[in-house]
Amino acid sequence: MAEGSVIYMFCDLCDEETPHRILKGKLGPSTEAGFDGTVQCVPCKSIRKAYIDVEKPINVTSIISTGAQSEKTSIEFFPKEGIKVGDELIWDDHNIIVTSMESNGKRLHKAEASEVDCLWLKTFDSVDLKIAIVQGANTRSERIEAAPEKEFAVGDLIELGKNKVVITKIKIMGKMIYREGSPVEARKIVRVYTRKINEKRY
Repeated sequence: MAEGSVIYMFCDLCDEETPHRILKGKLGPSTEAGFDGTVQCVPCKSIRKAYIDVEKPINVTSIISTGAQSEKTSIEFFPKEGIKVGDELIWDDHNIIVTSMESNGKRLHKAEASEVDCLWLKTFDSVDLKIAIVQGANTRSERIEAAPEKEFAVGDLIELGKNKVVITKIKIMGKMIYREGSPVEARKIVRVYTRKINEKRY
């Protein structure tokens, strides 16, 4: 496996399985091979030594869309590695997200890599963040682009053109956050609720 490739493994700092970029190491030549080397967790940037018993990776045909343009390529996965719609990956220094997959002519929501004939993905370098702005009895909506990992929290200020708004609550899937000091990544946000502020009084 080449340096710069990404493998998924448990990160003690993140306390979950995350993508790790291979900085240095090697994969044995046999079908049942072990990886031995140095890896860096993509989300928290921590670096550590790692040894994993793994199968040799396979190439899965992938179609990656960027706006109206699509590129056919292949992405390495381990044969038994689980893939599901909504998974985020790193490809050519871009964040990409799985939008669909096909196996034996059928569209699936999830499958092991060895079962997948083709993956459809789109670049995910930014997300379209929906913002509701409350002004008295009226509410209007705007959208801004944000990096998927950018964090927002109740009490934060957001600049919208010449105006500034303060976040009053954040909606994520199945939950509303009202408390300050609880940042949420843009990728997880359904909608941000705000109110316009008067800078002279703020």
